[in-house]
Amino acid sequence: MTPLKDIFRSYNELTNRGFNSEATVETLKNAFNAIRARGFKGRPHGDYSVSELDQSVRMQKLVDDLKFGLRADQFFSPHHLAQANLSLGDLGYKNADLIPRVFEKLNNLLDERQLGVNNEQRELNF
Repeated sequence: MTPLKDIFRSYNELTNRGFNSEATVETLKNAFNAIRARGFKGRPHGDYSVSELDQSVRMQKLVDDLKFGLRADQFFSPHHLAQANLSLGDLGYKNADLIPRVFEKLNNLLDERQLGVNNEQRELNF
């Protein structure tokens, strides 16, 4: 049994048509629950350990999808954004490139709310 690999394999199947913030958040929550059920110092047999998770290709794909969702032209629900960050923190995942993108996205969302600036109202440069 390889619960973490199975969780990430399911995520890859769900997101092969594009970014889905809800699937991303649920995958992170399920990964944390699987690790917690096994024990953080548990000895996985054929599955990722906590230290191996950071370097896995499947986790990297999820983080790349998060980076895509944090682009200015993509919608990322603030609720899902908060849940994703909490789950990454629970997993102990650290990525120096992801943190500034999260703050930039939050600033953009605040600007849209305070200034009434909407992505559809902005001029498109083709």
